[in-house]
Amino acid sequence: MPTRTPALTAWTPAFVADVVAAVIEHAAVYGLHQAARDIARSHGLSPATVEEWVSRARAVQATPVPLDLLACHTCTRSMILIQLPGCGRAYLCAPSCGRTPVPADEIRDAVAAVVLHRTPHLVPTGKTTQAASYALGPIQRVTVGATGTDLHITWRAVSRQITGPMMAMAQRLHLAQRHAAGNKPERAIDVLHSGLLHIDPTSGRLALDTATARAAALLATLAVVLHEHGRQEPAQQLLARTIADHRRVHPHHPAIARMTAVLYRMHTTATGPPGHPTHIATSATPGTS
Repeated sequence: MPTRTPALTAWTPAFVADVVAAVIEHAAVYGLHQAARDIARSHGLSPATVEEWVSRARAVQATPVPLDLLACHTCTRSMILIQLPGCGRAYLCAPSCGRTPVPADEIRDAVAAVVLHRTPHLVPTGKTTQAASYALGPIQRVTVGATGTDLHITWRAVSRQITGPMMAMAQRLHLAQRHAAGNKPERAIDVLHSGLLHIDPTSGRLALDTATARAAALLATLAVVLHEHGRQEPAQQLLARTIADHRRVHPHHPAIARMTAVLYRMHTTATGPPGHPTHIATSATPGTS
């Protein structure tokens, strides 16, 4: 078992938020695993402790509201989930601007209430207790004020039905590949697009893990095949940035060539006639890294 650093009183929510933010920023250059090790070393922490903090902040199944939905109303930075021993779950901007952490359950309940009030049709029957997990369908961004009920909501111009909001990206990719191989590209696109809605294509953000990069590649390829350019462009931009990132960190990794071939095929076939989705979906899957 990996060794974890014993909990210290110096581990305030702001300290954890700052560490997680540093790892995510560092990961854009060195990859998530190496970033966690480097930041842990710089703070005198065990890598296992830091990886646990990052995992809690980024795990889809554990978050009360979807990833990257929340932003601090004061500093506009994204808010992440933090849970320390003896403390309840809370959201705090990362890095922290000095504000007070906001109880996660309070935000979850408030988000769920507005989703059920304005777009109840987007929450499947029997899933009302999970309404907050469907928030990315109608909501673009939520900025959080002083309390968990002081929310400023930016609604999407066009709402979307979310498929499997609690699925991890690796699970989502596997299901989409099965749909694509079964000649059901529309279902594959819905599964992938739901998982990539939280990524802003104009932000310059890179995919922090291989599963997300592969999902972007498959989504963009399927979107080209079906001429769904509104879905193609964000995934294509994410894939292009991810290729650049992988080339900088791992210049000889075979996944780079495969992802580059997918991106080239997108550019050359975007205006061409529709192809056979099963063949393209299979060849569009880069190898693992």
